[in-house]
Amino acid sequence: MIEAGRSRATVRYRRPHDFAGTGAKHTWCDTMSRVLKVHRSGYYSRLKNPQSRRTAENHRLLEEIRHAWEESDRSYGSPRIHKNLREVGPECGTNRVAKLMREHRIQAEFAPKRRRYRGAGPSCAVSTESAQKTIHG
Repeated sequence: MIEAGRSRATVRYRRPHDFAGTGAKHTWCDTMSRVLKVHRSGYYSRLKNPQSRRTAENHRLLEEIRHAWEESDRSYGSPRIHKNLREVGPECGTNRVAKLMREHRIQAEFAPKRRRYRGAGPSCAVSTESAQKTIHG
């Protein structure tokens, strides 16, 4: 709807709640579902249940992942976490565990490598007598 009579034309769009009480409550949903090529039922089912089943399962699985990760002192990566989860019960794929861990920045924390101390052990100096025996036979 364009309002005339001003120096600039102002465009007003009708919102879904503008149709309340006019008897045309489905008009907005019908139009949008036709434009987006989706079913109306999807819109209404999303209103009733805003979280999909997969999202709910991912939240539950993420809690299991965090628990297993904390139990391992944050030292396990996705392959080991997946192996632990398989033993505990929730059924899921390796890539799904890896994806959830990546999205929530859960990763194995490595301890810094320790340098081995190589001190001067027992003396390797060869006495002159034994050296002469090996040389002269």
